[in-house]
Amino acid sequence: MHLSEIESKRYYKLWKGLLEYINRKHEIDPKLPDIRTSKSIPVNDILPVRNVMWDNIKDLNEYISLNPDSFEQEDLDLIASWRSRIQGQFIMLKHLKNYSIFLYPNAQLLYAVTGITDSLGDMFHSTHLPLIIDAVLIPYEDKIIYDSLLMPYNVRIGSNMKKNLNDEYREIKTKHDIIKTL
Repeated sequence: MHLSEIESKRYYKLWKGLLEYINRKHEIDPKLPDIRTSKSIPVNDILPVRNVMWDNIKDLNEYISLNPDSFEQEDLDLIASWRSRIQGQFIMLKHLKNYSIFLYPNAQLLYAVTGITDSLGDMFHSTHLPLIIDAVLIPYEDKIIYDSLLMPYNVRIGSNMKKNLNDEYREIKTKHDIIKTL
């Protein structure tokens, strides 16, 4: 499952505007093309901008206050909701019909994560799961998405650890609901 075309276009319009603002404000990479209008920017080029943004949440607040891209209040409210992000190392455990399950091992929590333009199952085949990834999970209305950058580790999880993770998944699921909104 992934966002609709309208939802994903809206997300990228907001996300790219925010990244452009952060890049200009902090002069992270003046050689980057205009992020808002760019079709594709290599991950290694955009990653430093994204990291500065999440490391300094005051910039997000400032962006909302200034509203340099003249977004509607509804869009600014969505951007403001990103303050409740969950950032760290996750284990993508499995793909279900409507979302993929991310285990946040530090807190023993399960998150239902929806793809943005493609389902996570299309991006990461289930034969490659479980997969350790760095991610930033953010709310998108009544769903959880990632901030468009998933950084997988090049680590193969063996069958014993896979079994342990599946056992952990079942145990956590019986104690807590899968978190579907932030």
